[in-house]
Amino acid sequence: MTTDFPKTKVVGFPLFDKVTLLDFAGATQIFADAEGFTPVWLAPEMRPYQTSEKTVNITEKKEEEEQQQPICIQPQFTFSDPNRPRIDILFCPGGASGSYDDNSGEGNGFIGAMFDETYQDFVTEVANEEAYCYGSVCTGAFVLAAAGLFDGYTATTYWSVIEELRRFPNITVPEGYPRVLINTEVGGEKKVCFSGGGVSSSLDLALALVNHLSNDDPLVAQKAQLKSQYAPKPIINFGDPSEASQGMVEESEFVKDVRQSQNSGFIYPTQCAVTKILNQGEVSKKRRGRNNKQTRGRGDAGTRRR
Repeated sequence: MTTDFPKTKVVGFPLFDKVTLLDFAGATQIFADAEGFTPVWLAPEMRPYQTSEKTVNITEKKEEEEQQQPICIQPQFTFSDPNRPRIDILFCPGGASGSYDDNSGEGNGFIGAMFDETYQDFVTEVANEEAYCYGSVCTGAFVLAAAGLFDGYTATTYWSVIEELRRFPNITVPEGYPRVLINTEVGGEKKVCFSGGGVSSSLDLALALVNHLSNDDPLVAQKAQLKSQYAPKPIINFGDPSEASQGMVEESEFVKDVRQSQNSGFIYPTQCAVTKILNQGEVSKKRRGRNNKQTRGRGDAGTRRR
């Protein structure tokens, strides 16, 4: 199906503390190199946000040991900034699992974004009323799944928590570990819903979206790929669990060991967060009801500047 998309497209990346750097930085690079695409970073507040990656902090006192501190990034706009541009493509990154405290309403990581009302309201409103294309990469899938934005569609996520995404009854998760999935019709509208596998999938996903949204002009994606010199030929081939298992029917001990190392700090917290979302029956119904009331246009968002 051929759809005419606008020539100028703003790609919005909603950030949170403990977001994974490559999830949004890799995609940002591809979109920045693609003609007609403009990446924008947004967040609930105008302040530095921690990524899940760390660097060395050398203290002034020599007797103290070197300590690691998170690499931080700065958004360009807040969610509520009236001067922020209208978002055509909502690209939700993933991150470390993090946590959320019901009493304080504070959290971080993608789990924090799953329960934070400000974050959930923003992605829901933009996906329904503003963007004609929305989706996620890596564990950002759980953020959109919590909002009901993947209900009725096919989605994927990071390999070691893909089974947790399957627990959402209204989401179809394919077998294997796909890096790119694109649904080309959403809610009967000619909207695009997408998702990507873990971390480095952001590069493939962004390139696929550039290709899909460039009105059948393959040169746009081809030029972006060349500008980024993106020609993946890894010197080792262990980036997919099936490849890392080297043809075995079951997971190799190597893959099992990596999975086990992620269990307590990543997989188990994800399991708990999904269980909590699924147990919040009334909240989920409310979200789904809000999502079903999709605005057939851009509404007030159409007045936002380019």
